[in-house]
Amino acid sequence: MPGDLKYNVKKRTDTEIELEIIGEDHTLGNLLAKRILEEKGVLMSYYRIEHPLKESIILYVKTDGSITPLEAIRRALRNTISQIDSIGAEIDSKLKEAKA
Repeated sequence: MPGDLKYNVKKRTDTEIELEIIGEDHTLGNLLAKRILEEKGVLMSYYRIEHPLKESIILYVKTDGSITPLEAIRRALRNTISQIDSIGAEIDSKLKEAKA
């Protein structure tokens, strides 16, 4: 079911988190890692795939302490969703104009 993300916390401190996100691959891993890096206070963000036959990614985030890793992930997700919504609205608008 969409929205049912399964994950395991592999490591968590005040400035670092490592999550295993189950059932995801490069598509989500690349998007998340890059968007999280855009957040102020994030020092490092990357993902890796432990084995090509394992359907999961490991997402790692390290911050400078001015923001928690979870807050950086939340902000990146909110900003990504907002941008996708904006792009969708723009496409809808252009399609309506083309029909007129």
